[in-house]
Amino acid sequence: MPTLVPERRVSAIFGWVFAALGLAGAAAMSYLWWNQGAEIAALHTDLDAAYAEVETLRARPVIVSPPPVAEPVDENAVVPAADAPDAASVSSAAVELVPAGGVATPPPAAAPQPPATAVAAPVATPAPAPQSTQAQ
Repeated sequence: MPTLVPERRVSAIFGWVFAALGLAGAAAMSYLWWNQGAEIAALHTDLDAAYAEVETLRARPVIVSPPPVAEPVDENAVVPAADAPDAASVSSAAVELVPAGGVATPPPAAAPQPPATAVAAPVATPAPAPQSTQAQ
């Protein structure tokens, strides 16, 4: 008589296959969760370094020279003869108004100009090298 081998039930086979798939899925999810925690820790470190750099940049004094003070320009002023570019404009610029009495009065003396003050150029300081704390 042939040996009797009991048949395996289909439900037992499906049960073990699903258990193996569940175990593999749990292992994969655990691996991904572990890597995400390490990446978040590295990002926190980089963010802390960026905040520290921003605070040092805010604490630095601003090195900006003030804009030069421009003299107000009178658009109705007559160009003096010495500044005229050619002889034709010299003759037109040299016209002098004589009052009705026929005696010309000398023009008022120009107010003395204060000496121009030199503005020191800003001194550039080298920026510190950026530090990366990202895991390699």
